[in-house]
Amino acid sequence: MDFEPSARSHDYVERVRQFMRTHVQPVEQEYWDGVLRRRNGSDWKRWRIEPVVEQLKAAARSAGLWNLFLPDAKLAPGLTTLEYAPVAEAMGRSLLAPEVFNCSAPDTGNMEVLWHYGSAEQKISSMSAMRGLPRNLTTYAATKAGVAALAEGIRAELLNTPIKVTTIFPGYIRSEINEKIQNAPFIVDTKTGCRALAAAIEREPVKAMVPTWPWRPIGFLMRNLPLKWVAKMG
Repeated sequence: MDFEPSARSHDYVERVRQFMRTHVQPVEQEYWDGVLRRRNGSDWKRWRIEPVVEQLKAAARSAGLWNLFLPDAKLAPGLTTLEYAPVAEAMGRSLLAPEVFNCSAPDTGNMEVLWHYGSAEQKISSMSAMRGLPRNLTTYAATKAGVAALAEGIRAELLNTPIKVTTIFPGYIRSEINEKIQNAPFIVDTKTGCRALAAAIEREPVKAMVPTWPWRPIGFLMRNLPLKWVAKMG
């Protein structure tokens, strides 16, 4: 098998190296020195993306050096995996460069999986994501809120692309997991729930409460009622 880089691969390697020499290397040491000085420790709320990084990203995008890992000519230059390999090696000589080109691992692999196989049904959250809930639902609600936030972040990244991201918030749908629970309000049988999920997925909305009735109004109440009232739902 011929592993010799193509002419296009050589071209992108040189363009990436030139961009790194001109834009990334002059500011990289100062950037990492700033990160070291701030030392936010474990307080994630203090973490910030430096303006210089966003400026470099914008410049890379304008230069056509964005999403280089993605083999899609509509969303990226469309390099093959073989063509991208030397490009990744070149940008890997800098700790900052992969982020600047939107090619950081493991994000690249995750995004390519979504590009190959992803569809609207990939992001399933839960009605419990609407608010914090007490007792045994506390951690569960937090994880579902995380899924919802992840979906919104991916949606923001893909706003100007053909890829649509839908976040599904299911209510109570009977399944093997909850078959022994007797007091689940508004629960629907498996067939009804699955049909509602499929219908929501096919519509491709930004967000969908499933089934729509009564979970859309319940979702509104969960987001807006005082917490002491919402806590009773747990």
